[in-house]
Amino acid sequence: MKFIVIPRITFRGANAQPSWWIVGPPGPMPILGFSLALCRAIGIQSDFAAAGAVLHDYCLRAESGEYNASLPHQQRGAALIDNKDYASGTQSLSAQPTARCDGIVSVVIGVSDHALIDNSAIVDFLDRGRIAGGTIARHGFIGTKTPSFNSLADAQKHIKGGFSMVDRSDLLTPRGAEDPLDAFLRVTRYYKVATKEECQPESWLAPYAAGYIALNTPVERPGTRDNLPHAFAEPVIGLMQFVSRNAAPVALWRYATEPGQYLIEPLTETTVTTPEPQLA
Repeated sequence: MKFIVIPRITFRGANAQPSWWIVGPPGPMPILGFSLALCRAIGIQSDFAAAGAVLHDYCLRAESGEYNASLPHQQRGAALIDNKDYASGTQSLSAQPTARCDGIVSVVIGVSDHALIDNSAIVDFLDRGRIAGGTIARHGFIGTKTPSFNSLADAQKHIKGGFSMVDRSDLLTPRGAEDPLDAFLRVTRYYKVATKEECQPESWLAPYAAGYIALNTPVERPGTRDNLPHAFAEPVIGLMQFVSRNAAPVALWRYATEPGQYLIEPLTETTVTTPEPQLA
């Protein structure tokens, strides 16, 4: 592969709720979606292989609720698309509470060696594109000066600081009578320590959306968008760790779709050289 580096993308109003029970920063799935959309826009969709990201900054948007409580942003109705958006029997728009965020991320996109990269087309895409549903406010990609790189080592030299998104499914081994959800809750639970001597290394563990699994065979249903076949699906949640770039390289991810499954997976296992999270 060779690699395209899009440094320091500042995004505004991105989705921070990848599934109904998770709030967190954009994970590897929206990074892959952004990267594939970029490759499609510049005509090298078939050359797309993998992508990874380094998070530099992340901030949840919030608004004031009752008794000055901070609530996730956008506790309001959905945007009107057609008259079917109204709640049943009323003239009120259906509530679509969600969580949004702002941040800065650098993206590394791996494509085949023979891909023809048009830097000016990349700039055009970034000027109108989105990442994780958020608008791109600015970026550090300079079309006339930003080359592609022949190795990941060379590419990541152009990303300063930040935290790589590293898969940590190795921490989800159940103990005793635990099921996988019990293990997930255990490793992501926050433990308050009483003294400095008891403080453990920052783990920076976070859930991420790893894809979707269909619950039934896609069939034609009335009212589907563009008359596409419809299937019910459940989200698949994984565990990642934000690891300092001083301790781990940029971790690459790829699509791993199969019939009935729309999933992502790490391209290769990334070794974390920082102390392992201390899990009570």
